[in-house]
Amino acid sequence: MIPGLVESPQSLDPVNSLGPQGLADAGRLIPAGRVGTADEAARAIRFLAGDDAAYITGQQLVVDGGLTVRWPS
Repeated sequence: MIPGLVESPQSLDPVNSLGPQGLADAGRLIPAGRVGTADEAARAIRFLAGDDAAYITGQQLVVDGGLTVRWPS
């Protein structure tokens, strides 16, 4: 799984990462209009680890709220 920007204790740290305001600013650039949550990333991992994904192999699941679709080439 390739997560996009996810709100976490690390990303909320304004000294070592974006901090709350930086996350809010970045969220406006994401087509979904916000950064992801740790629970959303965990649900994608849970799907890939579960029976519903038993026949999925060698794939990269991008979970980023549409950011890479909008990203300039």
